[in-house]
Amino acid sequence: MNRLNAFAQFESQKETYENPLTRAFLVVLRLVPQAHARFLSLIAANRTSASELPNLSIIGCNSIVFRTQTGSFPPAARLLSILLTDSHPGETIPVAAYSRTAVYDGVISYAKDWVFIIENKPHHGSVWKEQLSPGEKDVQDTEVEVEGAAVIVEWKDVVRELATLIESRALEHAANGLVADFLEFVYENLPFLNPYEKLALCNQNKELLDNRCRLAMKEITPGPVDYRPGWGYYMRFHGGPSQDVKLGAEGAGAELKLRLSLHPGETQNQAKQLYNALSVERLSQLQTKGWQVVPHFHLAFRSDDLVHCKGTIPLMDYIPFWQKNRDLIHQMPCGPESEVREVFKKYVDLLARVGIISEDEKPAIFKVTVDSKHPKINVCPGLSLFYRWELSNAVDLDRRDLFVDDVRARLQEAFDAWGQKI
Repeated sequence: MNRLNAFAQFESQKETYENPLTRAFLVVLRLVPQAHARFLSLIAANRTSASELPNLSIIGCNSIVFRTQTGSFPPAARLLSILLTDSHPGETIPVAAYSRTAVYDGVISYAKDWVFIIENKPHHGSVWKEQLSPGEKDVQDTEVEVEGAAVIVEWKDVVRELATLIESRALEHAANGLVADFLEFVYENLPFLNPYEKLALCNQNKELLDNRCRLAMKEITPGPVDYRPGWGYYMRFHGGPSQDVKLGAEGAGAELKLRLSLHPGETQNQAKQLYNALSVERLSQLQTKGWQVVPHFHLAFRSDDLVHCKGTIPLMDYIPFWQKNRDLIHQMPCGPESEVREVFKKYVDLLARVGIISEDEKPAIFKVTVDSKHPKINVCPGLSLFYRWELSNAVDLDRRDLFVDDVRARLQEAFDAWGQKI
């Protein structure tokens, strides 16, 4: 998880422990009124009593007090006990004053009208029913009326509501970031709370489809699933020509598809590996199996891509050119000195003559090379490969527990074109 995530832990306590989860959720409720309102709706939907719950627009967010890991709660007219867990235990849990020294996972106080005590048990098997009752002394001290049954809210419903809130684009930037960080925290550390373990449950929601793809990638890669701004989550493979591979949703509405994307030869060193091992015959076979394969030539400074060029050269001319001219895959000096500029210009002219770059792309190339302060640039003549599933086909595969295996098989058939293993 990104260390700048608002809920990333810097203490020794594991992120998967229930206390950080409770704290993170209460922070979201405290700072994002729309998320708080949706939580109240879930409570109302799972409650047997018909009495009116707190109204945020009347109470005002500044009058609400949040606490976590506390042994007391403020005075209030009525108390409601809430269990947050992964699965409903299937029975009503009675609540009454209980002779114990209580420590409440969470407390939300709505002026002097309501107080909620929250017990968070991510695994329903660890629920101790008496923990859902307030301490007897706390009830006597506050003279609060205790509602006689706990409200049980499943985490999957909370996650679903928050994911839908993100998709609605109704939140301001800071609130959106906070809710997104919380969802990342859950997906990364408590994946069993994710309700979208099947594509069929994602309701053509791109955000949710990407979450399902993220889980699928975790099953495929032996390494981490990393995140890159502007690209999203991707699998990271080490030691081969293709190291960053993404599975995600593309399109919208009826045009939604799932796409597997990989870019062998993304860096200069990876490109050298690629053309030392690439089988043109196997790459051609991929195109008959539904793969889209296109040239992906670009120039980079260190790890930063400077310019991508489309060119005009056909794929089956592009590949032999680089196989025959592997000595051209190297760092190019591109400083302002006249002799360096001349050498670099001749290199660019050569690439333009064979169609790897086009004439109208030259100004953009010179702007980020000889006209910049970069002393050298890396030449990266890579490829881009894409495989797409119609959403209905992917849903059917996933329903039969075959989707992850199919993604893995497709990835390996691509890797086979240059001898790489998953």
